[in-house]
Amino acid sequence: MSPGWSKHIKLVDTILLVLALAIAAGIAVQYIPEREPAPGVEVVDPLEVREARAQTEPLLDAASDAVEGGRLIEPVGENALHLYRQVIEIDPSHKEAEQHSRQIVQRYAEQIRQELDGGAIKEADRKAQLLFAAAPELSLVKQLLHEVRSAAGATLPEITRLLVQAQQDLIEDRLVSPRGNNALSRFRRVIEIEPENEPARRGIETILEHYVAQAKNRLANDDLESAASHIENIALVDPKYLGLPNLRSKLELLRQQQARVKVERDERQPPARPDIDVINEMVDKYRAAFEARDVIALHNMSEFQPDDEGFPQQFFSQYSEFRLEISGVEYIRGEHKGIARVTLFDLVEVGGDPVDWAAWRQFEIVIEKKPSGQWKVFWRWGKV
Repeated sequence: MSPGWSKHIKLVDTILLVLALAIAAGIAVQYIPEREPAPGVEVVDPLEVREARAQTEPLLDAASDAVEGGRLIEPVGENALHLYRQVIEIDPSHKEAEQHSRQIVQRYAEQIRQELDGGAIKEADRKAQLLFAAAPELSLVKQLLHEVRSAAGATLPEITRLLVQAQQDLIEDRLVSPRGNNALSRFRRVIEIEPENEPARRGIETILEHYVAQAKNRLANDDLESAASHIENIALVDPKYLGLPNLRSKLELLRQQQARVKVERDERQPPARPDIDVINEMVDKYRAAFEARDVIALHNMSEFQPDDEGFPQQFFSQYSEFRLEISGVEYIRGEHKGIARVTLFDLVEVGGDPVDWAAWRQFEIVIEKKPSGQWKVFWRWGKV
């Protein structure tokens, strides 16, 4: 065989060896088993991440443009702070938007406090109101607005001071209470001093419209207790309000209807069983469903915190063996409630490995009767 052919054969052997190694590596990668997430670990849905990104990226681009254009807190609704807060509303864990929001607020907080120290109250108030329009939920923004209004109140005439304080009451939801320290009482004091004061009259109309809308909404949703409270506030704000008799009539009619429905329902229902019997039965059903790995049955009888809802499915997917013990069942008299301790022993993973003890393997379940009359199991970690 010629030397050329020998080199050619060695080259072919080398290529075949490389291909074989590549194929073997691919097979190894292909058959790496996927590990199930540990119980209680939140699983991020890639689709939700993509959808959130599709919504936030245009807002982030617009916010960057606003920063470059110097539009940090104005105009209202079209500034960088407003856009970053929109991003956080979609994705509360968005670190970039949170960092930029904090920087903008801190920057203007320093300016506002310097202006207050220098007596430029009007400019400080303007900036504080712009911050509040963009990020009313931030505690620092609320504090700045309070500082500005307090400073303004110390230097303004009585009517202006009362109006400023009343506006602050509206922002902080002190509409008709506490007594003597609310928006309604301050607007009325302004009208006593100046009967034709338009801002005060408009402020009282705003309070009235709020309670009318709330009363109608609660009546429409059969929340009669809240509706009655709002109707009382309407009478407090304006006893001569023309719609008040109609709202009271509707409330009374709905109360009568609810009373009739309750009587009819009570007549159809069998006598109530003792709570202790129901709680024991719920504990037995819970035990049976857990030992049978019946995720659907567990979900039907339970109410979870949002982060815990996936626990049963994750647990049964990860562990092939376990031993369940329910102990310490207690009955709470007069509250339609019972508590039991759940402990998981002898856990073995699907792959056959035994599992060491961990705190999450012991938790409480609360069996409780809801206002609707339905009994539910509530899972509570960290309570044992």
